Amino acid sequence: MYEPTSRECLQEDFGLLYASEKTTDCVQSLHPHRLAALFAIFALAEIFSIQHTAGRGSRSQRSITFFNTSSALLTANPHNFLSQPTLGAVEALHTMTSFLFCLGDRDGAKAAWPLLGLCSRTSQAIGLNKDGSRWGIDAREARERGRVFWETNTYDLL
Repeated sequence: MYEPTSRECLQEDFGLLYASEKTTDCVQSLHPHRLAALFAIFALAEIFSIQHTAGRGSRSQRSITFFNTSSALLTANPHNFLSQPTLGAVEALHTMTSFLFCLGDRDGAKAAWPLLGLCSRTSQAIGLNKDGSRWGIDAREARERGRVFWETNTYDLL
């Protein structure tokens, strides 16, 4: 439950984001759900930032902006995660759940619980709980899919 997105995938995403000098080209090179996962990570990172721990309060505007951006990217047309779920969407939902739990208030925890259920069901909807090698998925992606499923399942069980 502590690594919904692997370091390897993050490095790959940042490599794509910084591959071109034009920001629009870089952003368009990543699927909106991958970007949502990155913004969810930024929101969570902001909660644990030095400025936050120095007394800025649990709901910094910057962290909320990152969280809302992540939410918007998950439902951006034509890639709404409810009708077109992806591994990136599951990772984003997982990280968004952690963010809500880390806000340190009841409203965050109340919102996190159904979001975690949605994350768990989305992971099952795209078959993360099944052996992807039967579908011709390469070994690296199969490992990533399995890791994300068990991260999500463990979080949901706790």
